[in-house]
Amino acid sequence: MLLLLALLTGAAWGESADFPADPADATVVDRVSLEVSAGDQSISFYALLYSRGEQSFLEIYKQATPWQKLHTWKIEFQGEPVNVPPRSVLHILEDDAQLVFFWRSFVGYQEGAVSLALTYDRATGKFSTSWSD
Repeated sequence: MLLLLALLTGAAWGESADFPADPADATVVDRVSLEVSAGDQSISFYALLYSRGEQSFLEIYKQATPWQKLHTWKIEFQGEPVNVPPRSVLHILEDDAQLVFFWRSFVGYQEGAVSLALTYDRATGKFSTSWSD
């Protein structure tokens, strides 16, 4: 039974033709996709949160044939590299003009979790980073 569950999970998130391949030598933390309405059509976005050594990255893709990489964020907090914990959960919030990619993690301050976020402005195509506690 556990083997069947492992196979199904691997098939759902493995190196699928539906999503871009994972970067070489990377440890995947989490991935998430979201379909966004844009007038009469829909657009899919895919985000991949991964680490290489003590440095984490967030890659954002927009569905095309093949997927179009929009941005790679080398995640830092106050100028220091961030290594996102392996059990972090990546989220996407959507409003009319923006997508916000975030997770909660203990970064920089031991007394509380900090949210690091990457915001994509769909109208301008620009990205910005922010943090909050």
